[in-house]
This record gives sequence, C-alpha cells and structure tokens, in this order.
Amino acid sequence: MKKYFILLLSFCSFILGLSQTGNIQGRVVSDEDVPLHQVKISIEGTSIRTESDSLGIFSIENLNDGQSYKLHFELEGYTSFTKIVTVEGDTTLSDVNLSFLYKEKELENVTIVGNAHTR
Repeated sequence: MKKYFILLLSFCSFILGLSQTGNIQGRVVSDEDVPLHQVKISIEGTSIRTESDSLGIFSIENLNDGQSYKLHFELEGYTSFTKIVTVEGDTTLSDVNLSFLYKEKELENVTIVGNAHTR
C-alpha cells in the first residue's frame, strides 16, 4: 500500500510541475515617459489580447512556464512593434516597459477650393 501511495504522490507532483503558469506584466510609455492607455497587446499565433489601462499598465495571466511569446504592441499614431518575452517559473515579469515612438503622418496633397460670390 505504501508503494502505491508514493507512486500516486510522485505522479501528482509530476502533473503539477507540468502545469505551472506565469504572468507577463508591464507598463507602456511614450518616448517622453508618458503612460499610454488603450495600447492593444496581443500574443502572435493566439487569440490572447489585452489593452493597457490609463496608467499604461497591462497584464497577461496564466501563460505556460518556460515558453517564449511574441507580444505585439499597437497604438494608432505610434510605431507598432513585437517583443519576445519568456515566462520563467511562476513569476511575473515586470521588465517589459516599452517606449513607443510617435509616428508622424504626412499629407500627400492638400487642395483648397474657394468660391467667390458677387452681388
């Protein structure tokens, strides 16, 4: 009976070890260190998505331990980019602080039309 108990305990420990999860947390800021809210953050190849809050903070939870993820950051008017982050153990990564660069938009043509009214 003791052998079965030890075998069951070992099996449960193995299963728990396989199911460890971690989190990715970070803060998204502009190049002037201003928090950016409503930044769309997604993990490429999955349906996992989130947005940064009014302080620029985001969190993605319950990710597989030891796995690398490609995080895609996007905000209208800023240059979007991808960053690879590896979840390590059951810890929360807090070093995913990013700076977005403002993307200037140029107009190709501006046409001004005027009409003169005479009386």
